[in-house]
Amino acid sequence: MLHGWKARIHHLTRRKSFLMRTSLIILIAGFVMGCAVQLCRVVTSPAAAREAGSGGLAEPYRRVWRNLGKASEPAPRELLRWLRHFLPHVADLADTMHTAPPEAAAFLNDGTVLGIDVRALIEKHARADAERGLFTDFIVASLAGDGETGAVALHRIQDKAGRKPVVPYANEMLGHLWQERGRETDALAAFIREGGILDAKAARESALRLAIEIKDAELLRDLMNQPAWAATATSWMRSRIGSITGDYWLLWKGLIGHQFETMRWGALVLTLLATGLWYIIFTQHSDKGRWRWALPVLPIIAGVCSIWPTLIILGYQEYQLGMTAEAPFPHDLWYYLAGVGLREELSKLALAAFFMPYLLWRRSACQALLTGAFVGLGFAMEENLQYYSGGGGIAWARFLTANFMHASMTGIITHALYETLRTRFGQAEKFVGTFLTIVIAHGLYDYVAVSEHEMSQLLGISFFSIIILALLARHFFQLLADTTRGSPGIVSPASVFLIGSSLLIAILFITAGFTTDDIAGIAAVGSECVGVAPVAYLFWKTFEVR
Repeated sequence: MLHGWKARIHHLTRRKSFLMRTSLIILIAGFVMGCAVQLCRVVTSPAAAREAGSGGLAEPYRRVWRNLGKASEPAPRELLRWLRHFLPHVADLADTMHTAPPEAAAFLNDGTVLGIDVRALIEKHARADAERGLFTDFIVASLAGDGETGAVALHRIQDKAGRKPVVPYANEMLGHLWQERGRETDALAAFIREGGILDAKAARESALRLAIEIKDAELLRDLMNQPAWAATATSWMRSRIGSITGDYWLLWKGLIGHQFETMRWGALVLTLLATGLWYIIFTQHSDKGRWRWALPVLPIIAGVCSIWPTLIILGYQEYQLGMTAEAPFPHDLWYYLAGVGLREELSKLALAAFFMPYLLWRRSACQALLTGAFVGLGFAMEENLQYYSGGGGIAWARFLTANFMHASMTGIITHALYETLRTRFGQAEKFVGTFLTIVIAHGLYDYVAVSEHEMSQLLGISFFSIIILALLARHFFQLLADTTRGSPGIVSPASVFLIGSSLLIAILFITAGFTTDDIAGIAAVGSECVGVAPVAYLFWKTFEVR
């Protein structure tokens, strides 16, 4: 029997009114704190708030323009980098500023684009008349498009780009102009010519990115064998190049490097919290023992590692087999079934299988189920680092959907594999059927969630996803009930789920206070969370019954 504070905790965490009241207090406190943070930001920096809503130039373009104006030394490469990012968006920026799109004739007349004295920047950073003319032609060709004025300017750039020795900047400009006009092969050739110049790092980046896009494996191998080009490739580029060329060591180095380069600590905290809630709930049902709370860390790590074989298979499927989500129906559906569903479940199962000798020695079906669940949870944890950077209510939405989906699917398959091996393949047919069912369910879930095909709309994205989650939850927790030997313990899973969810949403409110410009952004987080409330109710009823 429980006595004292343990009995009190046992009672309170199973008392619905207490849990509801506590959760509501946490949610209200989080919303109020988020609003307070946002208000403090506006009060302490009203000028920045007015600038954000003024409809002026986007801050990244404005900031670089100011830096170029203040530069003490000519920086033509930086000017060209700014122009190639700025010019393709002038029409959208003009619309934001409620003004007419800039025209080439107007630029030639007064030297300005959207109120910026671009001619002054050219005079400051271009080091000779020929360079100034080249920059002027680039701006005119970008603004005039395929018109006569643009064609004449483009012809002059082509003439300079074809000269030997290579004229600096001409080929990079030509490459971007060809790219805007849909001539990727010509653009790639121009970037490669410019990339031979030592300081033309941006041209090498553009060439590598374009070669990755058109999947030219032979060219990529050749470029990566040249030190200047290999040094230019980012971690993301290395991972893509490794996939295309079949260099899996380069792929792995690129994946690891990209993960560390793009990791955000805020997303990591949210990921650990969301993962930790399921970790506690699952561990509460595991076999009691000395290392009960520590051992699941190993399959979690294995699940994180399973993302890498998944991406290797992804590279093979997309770059070697040509599978793509943009293919017409039913090929796009096949991509999600035999592509996404198969590679992810196969990779997670492969890592879970490493624990099978231990599980067979333990003779514990419950541990087999939960080990697979922890591997799936580790996979979802790695995925979350990418998704959580977007802000909003995505953290709680994925906690309810993708996190549990990966955990339950891998747990169910691992349990089926355990039973097959325990019975010396006496249940092999059941394992195959379970694996295929899970792969199909996974593929359909992703298909209706992200595909824009009318077939996915017919199935009903939210409704169909909830059906899949409901069936998974029912089967997973029924298996857990059938194989669990003891009770969850003093703290009920329902309290962990409800109060933990409230804490997660409260943190999202506070985070929104730091990142949004008005209270509407904080309210949008609440709206997103309300959208997945039916899924939360599904889990609440499951835990409440238990």
